[in-house]
This record gives sequence, structure tokens and C-alpha cells, in this order.
Amino acid sequence: LAEMKRDMLADEFLQRELSNRVRVSNEELQAYYQKHLAEYTQELQLKHILVNTREEAEEVLARVRNGASFEDLARQRSHDASAARGGDLGFLGKGAMNPAFESYVLGLEPGQVAGPIATMFGFHVVKVAAKRPAAEPQSFDAVRDEIMHSLLLQKQQASQEEILGELRRGAQVQLAGTYA
Repeated sequence: LAEMKRDMLADEFLQRELSNRVRVSNEELQAYYQKHLAEYTQELQLKHILVNTREEAEEVLARVRNGASFEDLARQRSHDASAARGGDLGFLGKGAMNPAFESYVLGLEPGQVAGPIATMFGFHVVKVAAKRPAAEPQSFDAVRDEIMHSLLLQKQQASQEEILGELRRGAQVQLAGTYA
């Protein structure tokens, strides 16, 4: 019971410290949006190959990187309904694609591939086939909360490490000469 109370107090202290130290200004939000503008104003034509195991995905990825046709491999190996279309998922913008893919593909150029990407469906190898301006770009106001959440999380993680470091440096630790 005493240990639970101590843990609760420590958590409360950490949350209070984080809420006092971590702030995200509107300027920071705007700067992030401008820096990542392409993510919010473009669509990617994605193609993918879905297989059951990481090993299969790695084999497919190696074959693609060695010059094999992505579309042919999709038709032959993919378990997804898009296999008949060479794995073509169409043009998708941020927020419309499988969230597991976003962090892998948003920085890629047409022709580049990523994988293996694990999802609940299996393992994917994904190719960016093309880029185009988004039919409906996401405005700053539409993505403000998403950016706020992302920046807060980043700052909280950094601040938590800083707080724990301060506590460790200020802690007085004594080693017992004997153990009971």
C-alpha cells in the first residue's frame, strides 16, 4: 500500500511538472505546419504488396530492389484485393492512408519503396508510384489539433527525461553495509 501511494505521488508530481513546463505556442504550430506543408497539400499514389510473414515481405522487397516489376509481384504474391490492379491503392493524402504507412511513405519520392511494414493484416511492401497536389489540401485549422498533440508528446518526452535527470542528480543514495 505504501508503495502504491509513493507511485501515485510520483506520477502526480511528474504530471504537474510536465504541465508547468511544457507549452506549445501558436508560432510553433504554424512553423511545424509550414515545415511539413507537403504532407498536408499533396497526395501519393500508393501500391502495395501484402504477404503473411516478415520473411516473405523482405524477399519481395529484395526482388523489387533488384529490378523485379512491383506490379507483377503484387499480382503474383499479394493477398490483398488490390493485387489484380498491381497493388494500386489510388491517390491518398495524409489521414486517408493506412496510418501504419504514413510515417514510412510521406518522405518518399515516386519510385521508392518501403517495407516491411507490419499491420494487423500482415506485412506490406509499399511503393510510391506518383505524387500530385491534393484535391482538397488540409488547412492549418483542420490539422492544428493533430500537430498540437504531436508537438506536446515530443516536448513531454524530452521534459520527462530532463525532470528525471534532475531528480537523479539531486538524489542522495546510500548503500546498506549488510542486508537483512
